[in-house]
Amino acid sequence: MLSAAFLFLATQGAPAQNWAEHPALSSDTLSADLHFLAADEMLGRRTGEMGARVAGEWIRSRFLRAGLQKMGDSWYQEFPSEPVHLDAQGTYVMVGDKRLDAGADFLPHPTSPNGSVSGEAVFVGWGIHAPERGYSDFDGVDLEGKIAVLFRWEPGASDSDHIWEGRRMLPQSTLAKKVQACAERGAIAVLAATPPDPMQKARAVGAPFWPAHSQMWEMLNGPAIASMMPADELAATNFSTEDAVGQMFTIMQNSVPLGAEIPMGYVSPRVMRALLRKIGTETVEWVENNAGSMEPNSFVLPLEGVSVHVKTKPVNIVGRNYIGVMPGSDPKLAQEYVLVGAHYDHVGFNESGEIWNGADDNGSGTVSLLAMLDAISSLPIEKKPKRSIIFVAFSGEELGLIGSYQFLAGGFVDPEKIVGMVNMDMVGRSAENSVYVVGTKSGKGLANLVRTQGKSVGLRLRFDNEEFFDRSDQVGFYYSGIPIVFFNTEEHDDYHTPRDTPDLIHYDDMAKICAVATGTILELANQMNRVQFVDAYDLIQPVYGQSAQLMIPFPVEWVDRLDY
Repeated sequence: MLSAAFLFLATQGAPAQNWAEHPALSSDTLSADLHFLAADEMLGRRTGEMGARVAGEWIRSRFLRAGLQKMGDSWYQEFPSEPVHLDAQGTYVMVGDKRLDAGADFLPHPTSPNGSVSGEAVFVGWGIHAPERGYSDFDGVDLEGKIAVLFRWEPGASDSDHIWEGRRMLPQSTLAKKVQACAERGAIAVLAATPPDPMQKARAVGAPFWPAHSQMWEMLNGPAIASMMPADELAATNFSTEDAVGQMFTIMQNSVPLGAEIPMGYVSPRVMRALLRKIGTETVEWVENNAGSMEPNSFVLPLEGVSVHVKTKPVNIVGRNYIGVMPGSDPKLAQEYVLVGAHYDHVGFNESGEIWNGADDNGSGTVSLLAMLDAISSLPIEKKPKRSIIFVAFSGEELGLIGSYQFLAGGFVDPEKIVGMVNMDMVGRSAENSVYVVGTKSGKGLANLVRTQGKSVGLRLRFDNEEFFDRSDQVGFYYSGIPIVFFNTEEHDDYHTPRDTPDLIHYDDMAKICAVATGTILELANQMNRVQFVDAYDLIQPVYGQSAQLMIPFPVEWVDRLDY
């Protein structure tokens, strides 16, 4: 589970099957697997190092043994596991013969894919498709092979009396939804600008998230950081000051995955003004007219060609998520997914030869995932889950939840098709025969669903501690509007120390936790009606002007939010 040291900051189901006696979930099986995964020979499984590679390939072999299928061409997804830097020479926009270098007038989104494209530019207003409100910026617009240009936010965003819920932003106004809508209509790139607004800044959005343009990066790499994060405290968890700085910045860069397959970037307000003046329109005029009439007004921009180029520098640390899918048995419901996750990385070893084995964090969650996979795959054909189940062993969690955010950005599946995410992180040190069940507020009836699975297991389910809601891989799925369930047995004195070893794990209780989680997974996979997502933590639809909520001690103001 992600260390706090770097974060200063359904209805009642049918009677549940008792999974507690299944041999795949036995304490002996869990013990044997964990003694292998958390052995000294795994060298602490630090992301990008040999121990993590060996662990990952062992996980892949277990996926194969259980009969899972690949999602794509490979069993794993590779991703950068350190701050990403722009290649300044390879990142720019051309408008006719005018070049906009990375900086004040153009910056890519941190999760934009690399690529170079060129084509006609089309202004698509806000880039919003909201048929339930009788509005679409895409009506009558041909985006096939074109570059979409649009405003951030939505009509009347700052007006509390506007007919579109006033200052509460709509889901269709998220940048990810806009990019998706453009891509579905054939766009080859998207450029966005902040509309005329009191909070508007002269530069392109995104500067805080790119090291070469970020004042925060300069501050973090200055002398003040040593007083904020004492080196001796970091060393106790096998992190250096450089590691901690990289972790915080990586969290920032990955905090809002677009899931885009086309380049996406921001242009400055002055660039947008110049573009709209090509047809004799001022940006202020367009925004005011649109907010008043609520009539879309999209058009081709009369430009002599536009090209978008995004290129990042190679990284030294590369993580791997291992991903497999169990196809559902129901022809219709199989198009929806339950996702089961656990991170297999830990924090490695130091120059003195000390090894942070990470038995509880998170060897326990990883072997639980594999045990539940074996249990579910052993079901007879007539009892196979109706929905498909995706199993993901995440890497990069200890470096800032990177793997889970990268999975969401990777386009493996539309997040709207994921009906629930079950995460296992630190489930091996149960106190008083109990487990915390975190995040069930995110789904209507979700807590009762889990309670039903635990009735015959003999385990105390605790729903009274949400402290770790945003400290493991489930949080990115919540931000994507997916109901989450996070099983966790809390921190202990051996957390993130070399003392977190397999001999201290409470295997009998761990087996019970696996039984409850297995029943939860299968209930989510089999019930006819999916659990309705609830933004119980009030994080999804921000109010206009609300700063981004990130797991770092530095605020990112509204105008620099990457999600809108």
